[in-house]
Amino acid sequence: MAGSAIDTKSTDTSTTNNAMIDDTENRVKAYCPGHITGMFTVEDQDPNILKKGSRGVGFCTQLGAVSEAAFRPGTGILAIKINGKISASPITRRALGHMVPKLSLDIDINIELQAPIGQGFGMSSAGTMATCLAVASYLNLPAPDKQALKATHMAEVELGAGLGDAIAQATGGFVQRLAPGISSLDNTRKLKAPDTEILFCILGGELSTRSIIQHPEKKKIISQEGAKYLAEFGDRPNFDNFISLSGKFSKGTGLLTNEMSEVLLKASNISRGSMVMLGNTIFCIPDDPSDILHLEERLAQYGNVIRTRITETKPRIIPI
Repeated sequence: MAGSAIDTKSTDTSTTNNAMIDDTENRVKAYCPGHITGMFTVEDQDPNILKKGSRGVGFCTQLGAVSEAAFRPGTGILAIKINGKISASPITRRALGHMVPKLSLDIDINIELQAPIGQGFGMSSAGTMATCLAVASYLNLPAPDKQALKATHMAEVELGAGLGDAIAQATGGFVQRLAPGISSLDNTRKLKAPDTEILFCILGGELSTRSIIQHPEKKKIISQEGAKYLAEFGDRPNFDNFISLSGKFSKGTGLLTNEMSEVLLKASNISRGSMVMLGNTIFCIPDDPSDILHLEERLAQYGNVIRTRITETKPRIIPI
């Protein structure tokens, strides 16, 4: 659809809230799961951004993001709120600019993030992909899921927000990323995931992904350790080995803090767990599902606890 270039800076909300269009024909809602990584490499040397990214292993979570987009005639102004608050949303704006450079519509976007941002849950990618899918669906773009994935990946990599969440979220479930980037969905392999609840314990403030994946020395160590443990994972690609090797990776890279290590140890007699990449967060799975409440009480002594499950669900449109 031709028109004016998208305004990638505007945060005008004069038309949101009570003035938002009520007609469901002019609104689209979409969901994207969250994603956490347990070990990874940084592979961002290829000049083709679609081949930049990471190899790694992680899983998608039921807690993700829901984005509702409302459309009206206009000049390409975007008004974005995240969890009810006006947001600059540079990643989402960059992604939409890639996907729809010219638009004869204004869009009011409300994103609900179901997990904390900056704690390794892949929320920036989830919110952006859900938004792009909603917009692509409304505009009847061909292969809207692929368009949303491409735009989200490009924006995440360009702005240093992530390397592999988008392709994993587009795959769903327990995912191994076999090659960096999104040039092919063959870059991923779905593995058997446990049917159990997973607990996350947030032990500190937000962690900047960009400060780690764009730091030359940290990037080098992460890639060396990641390549080593991904090779070991390939010999036994199951969830128990993932947790074990994720723990070794987090220690080998120096990313695991003393506090994380201590809390994991306190819970080790009833659970297995490791660090979430990249956040001040750990995840734990009870050895016996009946111990879930006991484990939750124990972790709650140290931080904010979130409970969820692994999901096979891919990004999708939600009926309004």
